[in-house]
Amino acid sequence: MKPTLDGSAMAPRDTVEALVYLTAPAQVSITDGGVTRTYSRPAGISAVTVPLGAGSVSAKVIRGSRTVDTAVSPRHVTNTPYVQDMQYWAAGN
Repeated sequence: MKPTLDGSAMAPRDTVEALVYLTAPAQVSITDGGVTRTYSRPAGISAVTVPLGAGSVSAKVIRGSRTVDTAVSPRHVTNTPYVQDMQYWAAGN
C-alpha cells in the first residue's frame, strides 16, 4: 500500500468512482462490466462509487431525458491481465 501524506495507508479497492460537479440536480449513470447503475444527485459536488466489473467503463449525467455530459475510460478492465496493474486511472470530460 502506498502511504498518504500523513503517513497512513489506504487499502487498494476495485471500484469505479464518478466525482461530479453539478450545476443542478441530475441522474449520474455509471456503466462498467455491462452493468448500468443510476443515482439521483443534488446540485454541487457528489461522488458515486460502484463495484468494478470487467469490460468498458463510462459515466454520464442525465437531466430529464437529455444526456448533458459523458466520460468514457480509455482503459479496458480484464479479469485476466498480463500483469496486475495497481494504479489509479482517471477519465474526464
